[in-house]
Amino acid sequence: MTTNIEKSLSLFRESADNHGFLVYSRGGSIPYLTSDNFETIFKDEHTLWHIPVSTIYEQPGESVIKKYGKSFMEFANLANCTLMLNVNDSAQPKEDLYKYNEEKAVSVWAPSGRQRISPDEYMNLLKSFGIGICLPPSDQIPGGAAKKRCQKSCDRSVRFLDRCLEIRKEQNLDIPVFGVLEGGDSIGYREKCIKEVIKRDIDGYVFSGFDVIGPDWKDVMKATLEFITDKKLKIMFGLFTPLEVIEAVEFGVDLFDSVICCHVAESGCALNFKFRIQYEAAEQVVSIPSKRSKQDKNSNKKDLSLYEMDLHDDIYTEDMTPLVEECTCYCCTRYTRAYLHHLLVTKEMLSEVLLMIHNLHHWKNFFKELLVHKRNNSLEQLKKIFE
Repeated sequence: MTTNIEKSLSLFRESADNHGFLVYSRGGSIPYLTSDNFETIFKDEHTLWHIPVSTIYEQPGESVIKKYGKSFMEFANLANCTLMLNVNDSAQPKEDLYKYNEEKAVSVWAPSGRQRISPDEYMNLLKSFGIGICLPPSDQIPGGAAKKRCQKSCDRSVRFLDRCLEIRKEQNLDIPVFGVLEGGDSIGYREKCIKEVIKRDIDGYVFSGFDVIGPDWKDVMKATLEFITDKKLKIMFGLFTPLEVIEAVEFGVDLFDSVICCHVAESGCALNFKFRIQYEAAEQVVSIPSKRSKQDKNSNKKDLSLYEMDLHDDIYTEDMTPLVEECTCYCCTRYTRAYLHHLLVTKEMLSEVLLMIHNLHHWKNFFKELLVHKRNNSLEQLKKIFE
């Protein structure tokens, strides 16, 4: 008899093979998009979503869902998707969040302020909301942390995982539990964490914090992966450039998220990087680099200037071309760069909607191309576009 765990993992594996990423959501919806908007991108495809705890903790909150008497999927009118509940919000700035984590709980920022989430409370939320994938709380820290802090990150995360596994066993919950790997940029404590996690009865791995540990992340990733010999799913959350995604896939990572689409849209930018080799030699309409490039380089933030176009710039005032010439999304087939520029200048909400539609469509098509190269063992060829 097939269990819910097997069904969930089958859907995850199917998404890894067909999409390669989880859709980032807030409170049960995709930022700026209605369900109809989302359908223009994914139509009838089954998708995987991850929801930050902070976006549902108070609104609607556990008490409302219990009174409603049905799952969060039904409450939010969601269909044809699988949900994962994530304590760490990959779209939220992480510089100081880790300082509020404790020995028995991690912190999230809900609308009313900081909330402590222990493994027990997390599992209660999981059951109350009817979310079928467990991603245990973890002590995520940025790069540059002291060795003692890296040790705490490792020890706490393993302890939180153990508690979630205990609750699953005690309450006979038929849900997959993923092991979250922490330890900052310390190779030693990352290795210690993975050595402990692989001893547990887990259903997959989450490589946490790699978007905030700096340029040495590949060395840390390589050292960590050497201890994983099974074929369980491997996930990375966070703001990664297309080149970093390709490099992580080479290491063996299966799934990422789509937070870059939201991050870029909220900045008034559109993803416009090339990813199809057949378009490499095609004549392209010139788009200037994002204005954010100088700011990002001076502030330790991810520099996305090579992958996006900033529609705020006056160069687009009379530009009647689509955002990306070969793109077939709803935005690019109906609107021009000049119109998007106008919406941004006049601060119209429609700008984020159209940019989000385009960015998610562009990200999806990038992963389609990426997965073809992965199957054909030609990732090096694709990577040359970005180097």
